Amino acid sequence: MLLQPVFTPDKRFDLTIGLLSGVGAAIGALNVRRLGSLHEPEWHIFWWFSTIIGVGAGNGVMREERWVIIPASEVMAIVAPAPGHTIDPAELLEFLRDDSQCRFETLVDLCGCDFPTEPERFEIVYHLLSMRLNQRIRVKVRTDEATPAPSVAGVFPVANWYEREAFDMYGIIFSGHPDLRRILTDYGFEGYPLRKDFPLTGRVQVRYDEAQKRVINEPVRLVQEYRNFDFLSPWEGMQAVIPGDEKAGEAKK
Repeated sequence: MLLQPVFTPDKRFDLTIGLLSGVGAAIGALNVRRLGSLHEPEWHIFWWFSTIIGVGAGNGVMREERWVIIPASEVMAIVAPAPGHTIDPAELLEFLRDDSQCRFETLVDLCGCDFPTEPERFEIVYHLLSMRLNQRIRVKVRTDEATPAPSVAGVFPVANWYEREAFDMYGIIFSGHPDLRRILTDYGFEGYPLRKDFPLTGRVQVRYDEAQKRVINEPVRLVQEYRNFDFLSPWEGMQAVIPGDEKAGEAKK
C-alpha cells in the first residue's frame, strides 16, 4: 500500500486489511505496554494477544480466496532439511542473496563456536543483512574436526578472510577455499586458541630477543607472581582482607 498506492476496486480488500493491520498493531502495542505496567503475568499477555490476533487475522485470510494457508510440514521443510538430506551452505546463502524476497546481499560476519562435548563440535554462524528490506538473518552450520564445510567465498568474497580466521582460531576446514591458511597467529603457531580445550596460558610465547635481534618463540614459563590467580570472589567465600575494609566498621558507628 505504501510502495504502490493504487486505489482501485480490486484492491479495496487489500487496502482495508493493510489499514486495519496497522491500527490493530498500534492498539496491541499500547495495550501490551499498559498491561506490563500493571504487572500482569507475561503468559496472560501472550495468550490474549495471540488469541485476538489469530482470530482477527484468520477471519480476513479465510475471506480472501487468493490467500493460501501453508501446512506446518511445508513450513518446517523451509527451515530444516529432510532426514538424510543436507543443505549446501553456499547454495543457501546464494539463494538468500539473489531471491527478490530476501536480498540479503551483505555478509556482516562469519564466526565459529566450539562445543567439545558434542559429536559435531563446531558451529559456523553466518550473519547476513538485507539493506533493501532492513532485515537480518542468522544461518548456522554444524561440522566436526574432520569434515570440511563448503566455502562461501565464491558467494561473498568477504568470507575469504572470515573463513581464514575461523580456520586459524578453531581449526575449521573449508573446502574450496582459494587460500586457506592462518591469518592472525604467528608462523609456526601450534593449536587453535579459541577451542575450549586450548590452555589459557598457551603453549608458546613470542617475544623480541635483544641478543639475537629478532622475534623468537619459546615455551611458556609461568614465573610471574601475578599469574597465581585467586578465582574466588567475595560472594564465593574469599577471606582475603581488601585494603579499606577496616573503614567499613567505623562508618557504621
